[in-house]
Amino acid sequence: MSSHHQAKDMMGYRFHPTNKELLKYLLGFAINKPFPQQYHNMQLVNLYADKEPWELFDGTKNNTGYFITQQNKEKEQHVRVKRTVGINGTWKLQGKVNKVFDDQGKLMGYVKNLKYKPHPQHKKSSDNPNGEWLMTEYSLYDRYVDPKKIKNKGFVVCKIKKKEEKHGDNKQGVNNNEDAAEYIDSVLQDQEDISIINE
Repeated sequence: MSSHHQAKDMMGYRFHPTNKELLKYLLGFAINKPFPQQYHNMQLVNLYADKEPWELFDGTKNNTGYFITQQNKEKEQHVRVKRTVGINGTWKLQGKVNKVFDDQGKLMGYVKNLKYKPHPQHKKSSDNPNGEWLMTEYSLYDRYVDPKKIKNKGFVVCKIKKKEEKHGDNKQGVNNNEDAAEYIDSVLQDQEDISIINE
């Protein structure tokens, strides 16, 4: 048994891929390669249909998930993406778009951060009784590979998570394994984001 599988058996396996890894998975999906083991942690879902973000997690104890979805465009060649979902909700872009480069320094794709804005009856996301929901969207640079090799066009990988509520003293630290894993993941991701900006 490999050390990787031993580690999984001994410590439990958590799916915390980096930006580059997620874009590699997306590339594999786009060119129709067989799914690696990691794809068991992703779902192929239309995120821009009738389900609200929290409904994607019905029947589970998770508040974080990875999804492969097709961007909602009126026409394939259009740049603008419609991000409406559920009953008049929408995903709104937050901050700037970050570029991700591969190990050879070649532009690989983009990372966008979005926040879910629910039905207009809720003036703020924090008014939503189902909590605040965040998305990180990973898309490939359209010239990263020969377009003729792309079999599944217009797909992206999205990480969706519920924003954790802060209670009392917990604002300054973590107090359970789930919080610790999220904290470690955020630190590792911040380090990668810094390297992305510096490249």
